Amino acid sequence: MNRRQFIRTGLIFVPTWFITQGIGGSVSLSALDPEVYGWMGRVRANGGNYTSLSVVASDAALKMVKASGHRSRILRWNLYCGLDLLACMTPLVNYSGNPADTASGTAGGWVYSQATGLRGNGTDNCVITNFAAAAWPSDDDCCMGVYARTNVGGADAIMGVSQGSGATDYMLIAYGGTASYVAIHNTGNQISFADSFGLGHYMGSRISSTDFRFYKNGVSQVGPVSGGGGRTIYTVVLHAYNVSGTGGAFSARTLGGYELCQGLTGAQVLAHYGAVQRAQTILGRPV
Repeated sequence: MNRRQFIRTGLIFVPTWFITQGIGGSVSLSALDPEVYGWMGRVRANGGNYTSLSVVASDAALKMVKASGHRSRILRWNLYCGLDLLACMTPLVNYSGNPADTASGTAGGWVYSQATGLRGNGTDNCVITNFAAAAWPSDDDCCMGVYARTNVGGADAIMGVSQGSGATDYMLIAYGGTASYVAIHNTGNQISFADSFGLGHYMGSRISSTDFRFYKNGVSQVGPVSGGGGRTIYTVVLHAYNVSGTGGAFSARTLGGYELCQGLTGAQVLAHYGAVQRAQTILGRPV
């Protein structure tokens, strides 16, 4: 592109069109959702760099979510995209938690590319969100989700937090290579289904004391069941499990992002999966 195809903002030039190949299409700067434009600024403030693919993917997903009507229920959402790790650590939505995620642990252990997603070393790497489960408005208005792109076939944790059996929130995808599990507030109310493959978009959603469900790729796999327990004071981490402030069950899987929301209905979960899958497809990494 030549300089005429850019607008000047401060000391850098920003393209007026974001163009991708194939399914992504293009979007003009003026047509971007304002939240995506804000995300671009936060990526730069975090020291990272966005790409045309990441802008178009984020814009498409956010507009789909807003069209479905559940945007206000998303508290934190990261699509793990952009040119570099610092961009990957900048959530698209960050109503609760740190302005940016933190890639903790051995720096050399992290492997990231926009084309594949983010992988830790399975030893001490975890992504710290500082999203405390207490940020959910009530014990019965909670949802957590993750996009799993690889399955290492072992027993590890994709995301979670615990301060004891009565305050435990986690997702264990294809744990032990045989089944996927989710718990919201209490291991005694953990639900699971046979799932040796362990790839795709997973969401656990609790919308009442008697309606707790586990979804894969927008489809309910188990539930509704009754919930129990209460929200933990500790914060949710990814690629591991935060046990009262100490990481454990570290994962070497590659993830394509996560979300922390208020409770979503089945229709909202399906719509959200559609938005996430659209973004992953634009980024060239759907499973």
